[in-house]
Amino acid sequence: MKRKSVLIFLSLILFAQVVNAGKLELQLSYGRWTLSPYTTVVERESEDMIREELQRLLSPSFPENVFTIFSPQVDLSSSGNYLSLAIWYNFSNSPFSVGLKGQYFDFKISFLASAEQSVEILGQELLRVETSGEGDLRLSSINGSILGRWAFVLKPKIRVSVFGGLNFFPYKGKVFIDGQILIQSALGDILYQQSDNPTLDDVRGWNDRVPSLLVSPELGLSLGYRFAKNLGAFVDVSISQGLYLSLGLFFTQ
Repeated sequence: MKRKSVLIFLSLILFAQVVNAGKLELQLSYGRWTLSPYTTVVERESEDMIREELQRLLSPSFPENVFTIFSPQVDLSSSGNYLSLAIWYNFSNSPFSVGLKGQYFDFKISFLASAEQSVEILGQELLRVETSGEGDLRLSSINGSILGRWAFVLKPKIRVSVFGGLNFFPYKGKVFIDGQILIQSALGDILYQQSDNPTLDDVRGWNDRVPSLLVSPELGLSLGYRFAKNLGAFVDVSISQGLYLSLGLFFTQ
């Protein structure tokens, strides 16, 4: 316990020395997130998970000995907000910085899924099965990034920089899914409906292919304007698990 207290005390002294040297920068921002315009790791994993969850939910309702496997097409749309806190260490007389960033995110990924199968004999359709599903995947947690930054425009009031590193995205949340099977035949139509809302931790209990952490590169562009000695505003655009756009304030010593 005594050793731990000494380490904390020394860390606080070191932190104070760095602050007094004027090398730390604190950023606070709010932003929006979307999956578009490119395919990300979280999108691929979400598509696979939704497809397998829909199959798990509806497979028991399939007619016995007729269909055992189906692979629905999944279409995703997304939106979300996030709050970000970043701490940068600016090297003396250098355009380079290193930093840590944390983001609290609340994302909603809406999905639609569908599949169609049929049985034919001599060109005549005997049975058609239409499978559909819809719902939301809600992700809410805190992700983190380890970053480096290079300011290629560095003036007293304006800074334009690029940054990059690794993003660590906890894959946590809840799935809200409604599925149905419509069986059409000459004898009439039969409709089966099922719904479920498991957490992703629940899903991992029966599907070990669903990851708990997603790691991806992060790249971005930042424009900052200093309107006071120790205060300024900035806009960031970055890509990692989607496209991020944020606006915030930065504070320096």
